[in-house]
Amino acid sequence: MVSNGAQVDQKDFPVLVTYLVKNFGPAGSAPAGQAPASGADADAKKILETACTACHDLDLVEDQHLSKEDWQMLVNSMIAKGASVGDKDVPMLVDYLAKTHGPKK
Repeated sequence: MVSNGAQVDQKDFPVLVTYLVKNFGPAGSAPAGQAPASGADADAKKILETACTACHDLDLVEDQHLSKEDWQMLVNSMIAKGASVGDKDVPMLVDYLAKTHGPKK
């Protein structure tokens, strides 16, 4: 919605997303065509939604279709620029990005 003109501060995204999922998301189900997220996937998605949206919206991430190695380099680059992702969370985030936003088949 931000890309369509909605005015929302980046710092408010996590709270807004949590509210929308809790109040309007399908209870216990995943979007059509997707399997429910595993615990690691849910954790990685939360990191993506909080750390990455501090600087840009998720459309930028969704437009990428990178290999796991390319995601690793990009995540490392973002951390070097100040992204708040802990060392222990990097492999989980990279795996999630490669699985959900990997090369198109």
